[in-house]
Amino acid sequence: MFHADRAGGAFTGEGDVPDFVVQFGGKLTLRTHVGLVTDVAVKGSSPGLSADLRYILAGGLAVKEADLRLVFATGDENSDEERAYTFGLAAENFDLKRVKLPALLTEESDDRADERLALLADLDAAVQHAFRHFLELRGRPTWSRTVVPSLRTWLEEGT
Repeated sequence: MFHADRAGGAFTGEGDVPDFVVQFGGKLTLRTHVGLVTDVAVKGSSPGLSADLRYILAGGLAVKEADLRLVFATGDENSDEERAYTFGLAAENFDLKRVKLPALLTEESDDRADERLALLADLDAAVQHAFRHFLELRGRPTWSRTVVPSLRTWLEEGT
């Protein structure tokens, strides 16, 4: 959420993964670790960027599942065309749920199955790339000196 708010959710591609953007969909489910309430759902046009959500996170809740939209640019700078996926992402095991793929280009049924598998593989590679980006950032010695204070400031802006 922090990356989506501060950097627009943009990721620089690497290898076979082109540049892409991750945006929040209309629903986030959060979980509590103690208490009678176990799950809290936040809905709206972009709940992942709301001050309300930052307030909830600052209170100790953790994301359980998020509706997301991942968009690959086509690579042609003069084109507005894009490949967009919508899906749910469960935080515990990074499971993809309710995946909606971009429109297929192939008409042949055998080719359509292969294209769907290729599109799923592209989505999976992008999610793995974003997670690696986080792990690299988290593993740096400067994490506690630079990122944590920025995260705290971001969370306080919601309270």
